[in-house]
Amino acid sequence: MNEMLEVLRRSPLLHLCRGKAVSFRNVRNPAKTLALSAEAQGEATAEGQRPSIANAVEEAAEKNKRLLPFSMQPFAIVFGPENGSVNEKLVCEAGN
Repeated sequence: MNEMLEVLRRSPLLHLCRGKAVSFRNVRNPAKTLALSAEAQGEATAEGQRPSIANAVEEAAEKNKRLLPFSMQPFAIVFGPENGSVNEKLVCEAGN
C-alpha cells in the first residue's frame, strides 16, 4: 500500500473513464480508518470536476487573496486487494 501512495504522490493525476481526470494534492495515509487506503484533496474547479458556482467563487477568492485553501474537496482512496477484486463490503466500509 505504501508503494501505491508513493505513486499517487509522484503522479497525482488519475485518469478516469470518458476522458475525465482527477488531480490530487496532499496525498497521505488516512487519519482514523480501517477501510481507506489514502486521503487526498483536490481543487473543485480542476478539469473533469463539476463545481458549484459557490465552490468556484470561493476557490478564486482564495487564490486571488492568497488565503488558505479551505475550498479544497476531500477525496477518499481505496486500493483493492493485490490478488482479488474489490467487493461491496470494502466499498461500503470505505464510504462510512
